[in-house]
Amino acid sequence: MHTPEKDKERPTEGTTHRVALEGDWVLESAAGQLKYLAEQVVRLVERQPRPACAEIDLAMVTGIDACGCQLIAIFLEKLQRQQVTARPCHIPEEVRNTFSQLGFAGILAGSAATEEDAR
Repeated sequence: MHTPEKDKERPTEGTTHRVALEGDWVLESAAGQLKYLAEQVVRLVERQPRPACAEIDLAMVTGIDACGCQLIAIFLEKLQRQQVTARPCHIPEEVRNTFSQLGFAGILAGSAATEEDAR
């Protein structure tokens, strides 16, 4: 039997899904972070219907270095290649500064509108 409650549970085309990143994104934790990102790509790509957008929440990232920036950049690129628009959001100032200093600021360019929406 079809009920309105079931409609709320069913994802619709174009739904935005949230992926939260947290902790230190540094060389020492890269293996665990890489595994987590790979699992998130599979989860998003295999979801039916496939989401059009993924909100990548960086609010709980406590530290980041060049290795962490590279992992996140590759993750965002992989989602784009799978036709999932990745939107970084809630980016702590320290993380934003590190991305910029290391030449990765361009990958956060799409986050401005999402940042405004969050305020």
